[in-house]
Amino acid sequence: MLAHAKLSAANLAEQMARGAFFDIGHLYNDDGSPKPLSELEEWQRSMIVGVEVVLKNAAAGDGVVDRVLKYKIEPRSKYVELAAKYRGMLVDQIDVRVTDAGSRLDVARQRARERNVIDVTPQKQLEP
Repeated sequence: MLAHAKLSAANLAEQMARGAFFDIGHLYNDDGSPKPLSELEEWQRSMIVGVEVVLKNAAAGDGVVDRVLKYKIEPRSKYVELAAKYRGMLVDQIDVRVTDAGSRLDVARQRARERNVIDVTPQKQLEP
């Protein structure tokens, strides 16, 4: 466990940005040879999720055993998505359509009440 790791919003945003914009070129020297892991910075090593060392004779018949180093890198796509969500660029949307059905029901209920009311007021008798 890293004693200096902090879970602040700024640190998490920085890690998202590092993952989203990671350049694999940081892992190699100018001549194309891989840098030793000890020369990489912590944030560069954090992007490596697997290392495979293969010893094989790359050129048949030369009698030289070559060392092939393979890095498996964390996918950038998840960091890009997280950063976009963090910045509010990707929002899960729910389509809610509000209609005036409630007010129409209220009007219909009122009309029904008015139709069902019995007028009990006394009627005037017509004079003969």
